[in-house]
Amino acid sequence: MRGHSSSSRPPLPTSSSSSSVPPGVGGAREKRPIVLSLLFIFALSFATILSRVFFVEPNAEFIREYDERDNVALFDDDDDIPAAFRGEDDDENDIGRSRLRLKTNGETRACARREREEEGKEEEERVKKSWIFQTNAKRLGYVHMASIHPIKNGKILLAAWQGAHKVEGTDDQSLFVSKSADGGETWTKARVVPGRKFGVRWAPTFFSGGGSGSDRDNNNNNNNNERQNTYLFYAESEKCWHCESSECEDIVRKRKNGSEEEDVSVYWDESREGIVSKAKKAASVGPWWRPGGNIKRVSIRINDDEDDDGDINDDPWTFGEEETILSEDAIPKVIGNPPLKVNDGILLPFWREHPRADARCQPRKAPDYASVLHSVDDGHSFHETDAKIEHAKNKMKDGKPDWLIEGSIVGPLRDGRLAQFFRTSRGAIYVSHSADSGESWDVPHATPLQNPNSKVSAVLLPNGIIVVCHNAHAFMKHPRIGVTRGKLALSISSDDGKTWKEAVLFIEDSLEPGKHVHYPTMVVDGCDLRVSYSVSGEGVKLATVKNWISLHEIAGDDVDEQRVVY
Repeated sequence: MRGHSSSSRPPLPTSSSSSSVPPGVGGAREKRPIVLSLLFIFALSFATILSRVFFVEPNAEFIREYDERDNVALFDDDDDIPAAFRGEDDDENDIGRSRLRLKTNGETRACARREREEEGKEEEERVKKSWIFQTNAKRLGYVHMASIHPIKNGKILLAAWQGAHKVEGTDDQSLFVSKSADGGETWTKARVVPGRKFGVRWAPTFFSGGGSGSDRDNNNNNNNNERQNTYLFYAESEKCWHCESSECEDIVRKRKNGSEEEDVSVYWDESREGIVSKAKKAASVGPWWRPGGNIKRVSIRINDDEDDDGDINDDPWTFGEEETILSEDAIPKVIGNPPLKVNDGILLPFWREHPRADARCQPRKAPDYASVLHSVDDGHSFHETDAKIEHAKNKMKDGKPDWLIEGSIVGPLRDGRLAQFFRTSRGAIYVSHSADSGESWDVPHATPLQNPNSKVSAVLLPNGIIVVCHNAHAFMKHPRIGVTRGKLALSISSDDGKTWKEAVLFIEDSLEPGKHVHYPTMVVDGCDLRVSYSVSGEGVKLATVKNWISLHEIAGDDVDEQRVVY
């Protein structure tokens, strides 16, 4: 082997040939490959440094945009830019440096400045809570499904909920509204929404649009609605009821043919004497109604004229004519969260729900699924999309519904898609996406967020962060005490839902066996978040979360995923 390898080498130079080479040239030839190698290594290192400087994403990219109105930078100087926008490290509040990409616009600029101005002031509670309405066992003992809505640039807050004398679904169940002119600290006397003709009403939710300036109504941020129409959307039962007496059957028969002695719309009209007793009678002998029905809406006008004492009028409500935008047909339709305005369209999520208890109606055997109503003419009309959002495989067990209900839509995300988050009975919040403005949706999949089969609410903040309000714990049910819902929390994603931090902030941290603190509806109101929710047996509340601009900087709390030991 050694002889074979040496024979392949070129012949060694002879002394005569080497004598013809000038002195030092042979050494230079030997050093040339080494110099070229060093130059190559230096060039490669320099290129690597340049690529890291100009092409690698920083810890938190501050995307500097410009206000189209005046063509100036949205932040005047670096002091106005929050730390997360500047990409500064913060070991205590690390929420995933490689994925955080915060957007800036006029709203983020204003909110960053407000938070900076408040730094030197006396620190306030991050979450401020107040009662919208507290139950009264002698009158309105059941209230639920509260919705909150800011109008007139946040100067006025509107609230709506469903209520009855004792329990859900009795014939006296109606919708109630109230308003606040001091940021939710105090509320006007509850007013019933008039016009009910037949069945009970469910799940009220607000929307402002259809007027000049409505383009800013994205993501349930309805502050800029000075000249817009405000609507209350809800479901009204028509076909699915249950009677347990001949007197009940007689009530329904008279109501159908228009011969009922007392119109149901005046059950809660306090201008008439004895009206509370009529509501109590309706609750005790009238039909029991199953959730959902026709999807309807009514316009609302607020009269804020001051009286002689300089106070805002206690009863400023003017209601328009009721409109049906989706018929019940054979299967009741239900809504749970507000519509969303996206570009030139308005999307209202809904779902079909067969009665899960005895009912006179006999819907055809067809699957329940979630879908979306879509308006392309600024809310003048709606059409039902072809979307049938359902699980890839139904896992209904022991009569427990395997559903996707109470959807909450946010978007558009960075890739232009919309996301819809759902309550499920699978222990987790599910999400579905649409790439065609809500006309079709992909098969939903689970998120890491816990869901004890309870309503969720989601918003997309102006800085691009998704916030979901939900009960952040596992499903809990005791055979004697019943279902428990608590730990109402805000969870966030800074990368369009790819990763999550659960429970960065608690609205209510309690987890009391058998108690329900649940059913949030969340909206953006200027630089704050407003969350309305129900407390079983006590009433409906409002939580104001100050300064969403820095919500992502809060470290998430640990969530107990184990069941409560009773």
